[in-house]
Amino acid sequence: MLKVFDPNIFEINKNFSYKITEIGKCKNRLLEVDNFFKNPVEVREFLLSLPIQDATKKRSPGISFFPGYQTFLKYEIPCLNSFYKEVCQEVFGFKFLALTHSYQCIDGNKPVYKQSCLPHADPMIIASNVFLNYDEEIEAESGTAFYKSKHTGNEYKPPDKCQYRIDRDYAGKPPDMALTRFAPIIYNDDWERYHLSEQKFNKMNMYEGALYHAAFMKFNTFTKVPRISFVTGDVFE
Repeated sequence: MLKVFDPNIFEINKNFSYKITEIGKCKNRLLEVDNFFKNPVEVREFLLSLPIQDATKKRSPGISFFPGYQTFLKYEIPCLNSFYKEVCQEVFGFKFLALTHSYQCIDGNKPVYKQSCLPHADPMIIASNVFLNYDEEIEAESGTAFYKSKHTGNEYKPPDKCQYRIDRDYAGKPPDMALTRFAPIIYNDDWERYHLSEQKFNKMNMYEGALYHAAFMKFNTFTKVPRISFVTGDVFE
């Protein structure tokens, strides 16, 4: 019997609440929406029913530094398209061409490359996460953290393609391929956290992909249930 995908699973709650915060020295815009999905439990159960790949093993050649598991959804979801189109234009001033959606999990037990714990920038212009862990599964401070380079003061990846500018933010250090369990960075020789968008069930955050950011979860947390999120990115004109 055919199992037909129903995009209405991802219907957005009409009674959501939101705030726009300007973060960092550059006053980067961060959109946070509470009670995002109308049926978040149904969304969570649907995503958890899907096969998921180990993100460190799925690319050949090359290595993904995402610290966990990730699967891209190949479905059209019109209700999300209309929301993102409006928000991206009004809040960030961009028009998107297409959306990509993925389901991601980070298991606190899983060994990851140390590089995976460091701040990074995304290739898309705007990125968003919807957190899908129940509040009782969130054991400590967690969410999406935003960073600035202590070497350059940059809060976002330089917009040009000159690698030397990007290398300055990382002090020219090569990727650290040692294995470790996930541990967040608050402050070290290279990076300083300046903002945390805190995680809670059915909360969405949206920000510019060029901002240096990273998943934030304390060491030895999300060991019984992984950190679960629904991630949306895009292509803009």
